[in-house]
Amino acid sequence: MKFAPCARKIMVATCFAGIVSTACIPTFWPKNKSKGTSTTNGTLASLDRCVALRGNGTHVLAHLTGLARITQEWGEVQAVAGGSSSTISSLLYESILLNPAVERLPAKERAAAVSLLLKSAPGYAAAAINSPEWKAINGLPELARNLLAKPEAIFDPPVTRELATKLKAMLENQDIRELVNPEIPTNLGAAIASGDANEIRHQVSETRTAINALTRLDANSADVFVREGVLNFPHFVEMTGRVADFYAGVDGK
Repeated sequence: MKFAPCARKIMVATCFAGIVSTACIPTFWPKNKSKGTSTTNGTLASLDRCVALRGNGTHVLAHLTGLARITQEWGEVQAVAGGSSSTISSLLYESILLNPAVERLPAKERAAAVSLLLKSAPGYAAAAINSPEWKAINGLPELARNLLAKPEAIFDPPVTRELATKLKAMLENQDIRELVNPEIPTNLGAAIASGDANEIRHQVSETRTAINALTRLDANSADVFVREGVLNFPHFVEMTGRVADFYAGVDGK
């Protein structure tokens, strides 16, 4: 089988992934510097296997299963290029490579172990999704749709105020509030307090749009650049870090 050159080989994860760049970032810096010669830009001059991933939103697990197959067939990946959700995939791949139990294995066994751990990601996600926090966030779009089932209702000021109050309470639920961008309920609360029907209507409409965009990558409006997102990304990053710690074997996990 022939490979296009990126260093010497590029392997492309075809499971919902595509080439976005051939500028590869090492998945980790080798402890044995003889494995590669450092260059002035901090990359490695000699790499055997480089993968480019396309950001894939909520289908990020497809990256991991594609990487599992690549690693199983051709050995561990040494560098990854990509953006958006593929940065999470890169983080998890690097975390697995840094796991002490994986690091001390011979090369052939290490590739099999990395592939196996990548294949476990869907099972990990299935278990995590049953936690109260994730159940709440997954159910948020449906709750919002039920609450706002009649879009025309937001033009009735008393109904709009009631909707805003219910939305605010829903977003401040103890199972979900850490994952919700605090600006959203704050803006709803300020609009309710102002008594301005137009502002309340605007905040309800913006909140509904933000919630609906949670599981759908849709940038068909320029408002996406100024609208508050519904996720509290610092908390989301912390949650992602906990997953990375698990796969890196931090504290013997």
